[in-house]
Amino acid sequence: MTHPSLAEYGGIGDTLTGAAILPISTGLYGYRRLMRDRHPTAWHIVTPDMSAPRGHVPIRTK
Repeated sequence: MTHPSLAEYGGIGDTLTGAAILPISTGLYGYRRLMRDRHPTAWHIVTPDMSAPRGHVPIRTK
């Protein structure tokens, strides 16, 4: 299906409206994040290192 109305998702006007709203909302989110919240853009979430400490050998139990 190449036309949105065939799948009952609305017409071409609804598709173009959604395609216009998406970059506008993304830009406004970036503005709020950088200018208002004063936080840099993070492309990943920093998590603590949960690996075993050096020299530590886990105990095997059977």
